[in-house]
Amino acid sequence: MDRAIRRAGRIRPPRVLVTGMGEKAAREGVERVEPPPAVVVISGCAGALDESLGPGDVVVASEIVDREGRALSSATGLIDAYLAASASAGVTARTGRLLTSGAVLEPGEKQRLGKQTGALAVDMETAAIAAWAEASGVPFVAIRAILDSVARPVADFGAAIGPAGEIRPVALLALFCRKPRLVGEVPRLAAARQRCERALIAVHTRWLAKALGCGRRPPPVQH
Repeated sequence: MDRAIRRAGRIRPPRVLVTGMGEKAAREGVERVEPPPAVVVISGCAGALDESLGPGDVVVASEIVDREGRALSSATGLIDAYLAASASAGVTARTGRLLTSGAVLEPGEKQRLGKQTGALAVDMETAAIAAWAEASGVPFVAIRAILDSVARPVADFGAAIGPAGEIRPVALLALFCRKPRLVGEVPRLAAARQRCERALIAVHTRWLAKALGCGRRPPPVQH
């Protein structure tokens, strides 16, 4: 697997595709990718479905499950490589199922689906991208950093987030007018997002350095 990645890296540099939120945006985004890549790494934030996971922890998905229960398996070599990169970066990582949902979930829904599906975390895009990669014959893996714990509600903020994940100021202000208690949640969410970003940058940097055979390892991430 590493040799294949290095060959691909010499032919063309890694590409980053920002699809936006939701399965529809993800599906439309990957369908425009030409030529197909050597490997696909699906990444971003997720919500915890397991109470042992907190903000900044990482889930390396061994299996991706959609809302209908269809499951796709990540490439074993990529799973092992990302677990090793996480350990090198000092980032807490677990491997297991990742569920793709059609909406941001409330705490009660997260608890129920975690028990029902056995998934560690939930996102809104991975199943669509994994299905495209599988159909294209491209090995893939999903690595998601936890933004919200099982008990933390984030569904209220869904109306204030645009399709590319951007904050919509007018919608956010209207949300605060309706639910003033949410104002106090903003600093917590901002801090959690920073932890997610630091963890993902550290892990991806180490994986790419190893896969492409270049560079000195950066220091472990500071939580």
